[in-house]
Amino acid sequence: MTSPRIERVAHLLQTEIATILDRELNNPNLPEFITVTHVKLSPDLSEAVVQFTFLEDQTDDVVRETVRELNRGAGYIRHLVSQRVYLKRHPHLKFVYNPSTRYALGMEPLFRQIQEELPAEDAPPDERAEETDDPSGDSTT
Repeated sequence: MTSPRIERVAHLLQTEIATILDRELNNPNLPEFITVTHVKLSPDLSEAVVQFTFLEDQTDDVVRETVRELNRGAGYIRHLVSQRVYLKRHPHLKFVYNPSTRYALGMEPLFRQIQEELPAEDAPPDERAEETDDPSGDSTT
């Protein structure tokens, strides 16, 4: 279990790194819309693993190139974070890809297929049909 302080610092780093990637890092080799999903700090705050994903699914080559570019620029990103966040020691950053968006995008067609195969009698009832005409909910007249 991590301490509340480590959780607060991790959340602060996540917010600042996301802002830096979105607004200040002008690397043409990086795709747009990189989302920082989680930051995991070591107990001594010396290292931080920054998990990121994309808004849209990317090819494996783009993912590898992005990880390489982010880790290559980790020192510069750390420097920018140190100008915004006061800590006694700023962690070394390591960027890793979080494939959660890829899994979610892969599940969407499965849900559509299930919805299409669901017989009409098994379909959930329309919520609007269950509503009463009386807004007070009083069934006595």
